[in-house]
Amino acid sequence: MVRSRKVFFSKAPIWEEPDSVLRSGRLGLLCNQTAWHEETGEYLFETFYKRGNLKRVFLPEHGLFAELQDQIKLEGHELYGELGFKACEFVSLYGSAESSLNAKAEKLTDLDALIIDLQDVGVRYYTFPSTLRNLFITLVKENISLPVWIIDRENPAGP
Repeated sequence: MVRSRKVFFSKAPIWEEPDSVLRSGRLGLLCNQTAWHEETGEYLFETFYKRGNLKRVFLPEHGLFAELQDQIKLEGHELYGELGFKACEFVSLYGSAESSLNAKAEKLTDLDALIIDLQDVGVRYYTFPSTLRNLFITLVKENISLPVWIIDRENPAGP
């Protein structure tokens, strides 16, 4: 039996959404340094961590701040422990060859919602489309019913 899945696209600030899951549920966040918000003066992971409901941050191939070279296979806690987010796990999606750019099912099943805030300016090939594709393949293959919020913003490179 396939459970229903919900995908939400939001142009409003995600922290203002009235959805109760976003307010008090266990959240996962796939983001990088572009998840900065002028209105709050902080990264999106900081906003949800302060609320107390950010459980896990998924890192794209080049790390949270684009500080990693290709094919760095470190776990997130090795890189981001200095941020002091004790109740939040940082998980790299760039792992071994058999799971490269894939989220492991057990890292998704204990979440109430997943927020994706990645901007891609559309130049050459980049791993964002592959990362998102593989994430949704995992959700379908493992029959994980997880609401996914995708934040949509203007292309930072312009129209």
